[in-house]
Amino acid sequence: MANIETYSESIKQDPSVPTLDLAWVEALDSILREWLSDARVMLVCGDFRHGSVSELLPEGRASLSRPKYNGIFAGLRDVAIEGERHHMHVDLGRVEVVRYAVRPSVCFGFRPSLDIEFMSRTERAFALSVDRLYVKTSIDPAACARFVQRYLRHRQAHGERVAFAIEYPAQDAAPAYDVLLDAIEGEARHDTEAADLARKLWAQTRETREQMAPT
Repeated sequence: MANIETYSESIKQDPSVPTLDLAWVEALDSILREWLSDARVMLVCGDFRHGSVSELLPEGRASLSRPKYNGIFAGLRDVAIEGERHHMHVDLGRVEVVRYAVRPSVCFGFRPSLDIEFMSRTERAFALSVDRLYVKTSIDPAACARFVQRYLRHRQAHGERVAFAIEYPAQDAAPAYDVLLDAIEGEARHDTEAADLARKLWAQTRETREQMAPT
């Protein structure tokens, strides 16, 4: 096994690894801790679009370690779950963007999931996803509102390093998307960022539904 000096050099020479930004690492630490304190969030490792994904369900029992190292390893953290041996190692130093993503989920019958993706330069490093999002077939409006409010607050604090993305399914799941858009419009009454986002998403929604409409 390569020693720590060799490993450090390999990371430094990897073009996919961004220059370490300690202020951004601290911001990521704060965002991750806030979401992990939520009992209705799951940890997601991998990406189903690449063939597989695993999910850890901490149910409010997750904790994030404090920084252990300096230099190039200053972003390393451990996500532990009280009473469990399952855990996850993350390197916040490799994360460039936090993306609040709404996209069809196979777990929900292609209805949307609400994900918080920690993106490296080339792919998703790891993610969080809102758990117990649906009551029978209806999406939870309170969960949508919380998701939108945190996005807006983090976007205001960190600018373009916090992004929003929405994808529509091959088949229409309009009611769930409408609830989410209603949550955004609710914030738009007193937040210009939310108002701009609402306008963009409603336009995208109309265009998508027109394309999906039977001819």
